[in-house]
Amino acid sequence: MSFTGPLEDRILIRELIETYAHGVMTRDAALWAGTWADDASWALPEWPDLGGFEGKAAIVAGWVESMKAYGLDHGAKPMVYVATPGSIAVDGDRASAVAYTSEIFDDPATGETRR
Repeated sequence: MSFTGPLEDRILIRELIETYAHGVMTRDAALWAGTWADDASWALPEWPDLGGFEGKAAIVAGWVESMKAYGLDHGAKPMVYVATPGSIAVDGDRASAVAYTSEIFDDPATGETRR
């Protein structure tokens, strides 16, 4: 089964995933930042122009800068971003999750709306 462990813990993890998505949709940097640990790493290999980031401060600063270009109406509006968990497994004080995302945005290089 792809959802295991205490329901309360799984709900909290799902809410974290949904808070992340809501932060993107509303361009709320403080809300989005709250989903990251201070020692986190973030890499987007499919978007090499964004590079990789180490630490929450660098991650949030990079995200804020990228949100100026990644969105709709040439970055004037936030992108559409939906995240859905595919699995959440909690075992004691450790957990793992898989989340699937769907994004709709205007490509800053071409202006084409992409999904």
